[in-house]
Amino acid sequence: MNTESILTKIRQAKSKMDEANAANEEAILTIREAMIEARTDLDLSAERFAKLCDITPQYVFRIEAGKAHWSEDCLNTFMHNLETASMKQPE
Repeated sequence: MNTESILTKIRQAKSKMDEANAANEEAILTIREAMIEARTDLDLSAERFAKLCDITPQYVFRIEAGKAHWSEDCLNTFMHNLETASMKQPE
């Protein structure tokens, strides 16, 4: 394989990686916005919201400030707890 074909393959792979990274960044921002909106809509303090997510209130603030990201475990825990709580409420 010659140098040019090697470089072409690497450039193509890097381009795919850049696209994936951009999509990941967009997903992270979308999740952050959705979780901030959820906390606002539910009118929850950072402490109560953190309990639903099984994290510390300080971590909620770090995530909302863009200094950390929501993990899949936190999101799943939040969704499970929210679903469980909504099933307990009378209609």
